[in-house]
Amino acid sequence: MNFTSENMILIWLVLLVLFVVVELLTTQLVSIWFAGGSLISLILSFLDVSIAVQIIVFFITSVIFLCITYPLYHKYVKSEIVPLNADSLIGLYGIVIKEINNKKAVGQIKVKGQVWSALNEIDEIIPEGEEVKLIKIEGVHVIVQKKEEERG
Repeated sequence: MNFTSENMILIWLVLLVLFVVVELLTTQLVSIWFAGGSLISLILSFLDVSIAVQIIVFFITSVIFLCITYPLYHKYVKSEIVPLNADSLIGLYGIVIKEINNKKAVGQIKVKGQVWSALNEIDEIIPEGEEVKLIKIEGVHVIVQKKEEERG
């Protein structure tokens, strides 16, 4: 295939549109730097720069855009992992409202007005009315320990 200046204009334009569409369809930066490289090479093709130079410039500018935008994206745009509201319950105390029995996989506690399915940290029954501390959350269960068993 004989690449002419007109062909290269069309190729860079198609690549530019393709990379922009891919970027718009995703929630992460995946192709924006290639879109920038395509744009620069498209401009060079209008200026009738050789095809080899256009291709080299495409790769170089894409890498430069990647090196510039990716760290900035992670610093300013991409949010840190935000703990769930449930994670804020860890370390708080709750009251057992249904006996906690790991062997029967039953038990419920109430903490901050919310009812949670609960399991004991150790394989011991905790009776209704007992005060417990939330240690961690595993799936839909909170893992608790008796208040007096707290480690110092």
